[in-house]
Amino acid sequence: YGAAASATLLYGFSFIYGLTGSTQLFVIGQRLPELWASGYEFVLMVGFVLMLVGFGYKISAVPFHTWAPDVYEGAPIPTVSFLSVVSKAAGFAMMVRVFFLIFYGDMWSSKLPAVGWLLALVAAASMIVGTTAALHQVNVKRLLAYSSIAQAGYLLVPFAVMSTLMFDQILFFLLAYLLMNMGLFTVLLVVVRNGQDAMSSAAATTEDQQEQLARAPEGDLRLFAGLYRRSPALALATTVFLLSLAGFPFTAGFFGKLYILLGTVAMGNWWLPAVMIITTVVSYAFYFKIVRQMYLRPGPNGTKLHIPPVLGVLIAVAAVGTVVFGIFPGLVFDWMHQSLPMLEQFFTPGTPAV
Repeated sequence: YGAAASATLLYGFSFIYGLTGSTQLFVIGQRLPELWASGYEFVLMVGFVLMLVGFGYKISAVPFHTWAPDVYEGAPIPTVSFLSVVSKAAGFAMMVRVFFLIFYGDMWSSKLPAVGWLLALVAAASMIVGTTAALHQVNVKRLLAYSSIAQAGYLLVPFAVMSTLMFDQILFFLLAYLLMNMGLFTVLLVVVRNGQDAMSSAAATTEDQQEQLARAPEGDLRLFAGLYRRSPALALATTVFLLSLAGFPFTAGFFGKLYILLGTVAMGNWWLPAVMIITTVVSYAFYFKIVRQMYLRPGPNGTKLHIPPVLGVLIAVAAVGTVVFGIFPGLVFDWMHQSLPMLEQFFTPGTPAV
């Protein structure tokens, strides 16, 4: 599936290259308006749609998302953590670079309105499908897979409206997503390492229950049962990550969604923010399934979790960063513009190779 998606992406690139005769993004962006006016509208749209298919697979957007739940459930937790954050961030970075430089401005607003509508539909479908599918999950890894699909929908909203704040919106949300997702997967790693054997031996009172829990898949929701009693600090950090993913105030996830929502409204789009709000509210149901397990379900009695120091520090840094980013977002933007010189060069023409 990945090979087919990459081939589709390259095939879309080949249409753009064939029309413009260049692989330089800035040169392509300069030549596209003339090509559009010369009667190549259909070929340009075919190239764009093929590119969108390839990028949609990499960021697990609907309808190219079907690989994510199975891969998240079947892969080891460190691998899933890498895929959910680093791979998605790389995919969105490529999309920003390509779509912003090629289509931004007059091409987007007046000549390619269908492009914005297509991206808007993909964003809305990702938010809706990811949120509704996550409601029925009993495995945390599959639940987070569908959550990542919904988060991809939120990140596609700035592309659909192509505002001047798009880059800041996407980068801030990706930083927030990195903290809360990496933190939550680290918690899951600690719980899985400590929980399943202890749970099957201590929490189960019958042989049938012991056998059922022993065969429970990695990431089973019941592994979080009674986490507050076994490790209050870990339960508190997990709550912070879940609240941020759900978009509660005073968390990085809340401000990331709010910034995207306000930027979209400022561009005159109202229905995408409405979808964002509705799916965010619905997402509370499945995020709070984990909270309910931690605080309202009995767990193994007298079993304390062992948290490796490195993982404990990583969880603490992610939790503190999630709260600080939500309370002082201005510090994040100042840091992005002052400490990351690459941002100034992101949209700067490169020097063609000789």
